[in-house]
Amino acid sequence: MGKVDDAIARMAGHRVYLDTNVFVYFLDRNPDYFPVVAPIIEAIDSGLIIGYTGDAAIAETLVKPYQTGNPALAASFKAFFSTEDFLSIQPHDAGTFDLAAQLRAKRGLKFIDALHYA
Repeated sequence: MGKVDDAIARMAGHRVYLDTNVFVYFLDRNPDYFPVVAPIIEAIDSGLIIGYTGDAAIAETLVKPYQTGNPALAASFKAFFSTEDFLSIQPHDAGTFDLAAQLRAKRGLKFIDALHYA
C-alpha cells in the first residue's frame, strides 16, 4: 500500500476537513498533486471518509474561474460542491470569524488560514 492509501486507511470512518488546495488540485487536475488528492476525493465519494469543508474554501476555489472570465467553469465547480451526499459544507458564523481573528492575533496566521483552522 502506498502512502496515500495508508493515509486513507487511517482516515476511514472519520470526519476529514479538506482545505482549498485539495479542491484546486483535484478540479484543475494538477499533474503533480492530482494523483495524491484524487484517491481522497474518491474515498469521500464512496463514503469511506466523511469529508467536510468550509464555505470559504468554496469561495477560494471559485477565484480562478472568475479571474479567467469562465462562467462555465465556475458553474462546473459549483456543481461539484453541491453534489448530494458528497461533502458537508460548514458555514462560517460570527463565532468562527472571532476565533479566526484570535488565531491570527496569537499565531500570526494568514486570516484565511486561521478561518479554515477555526
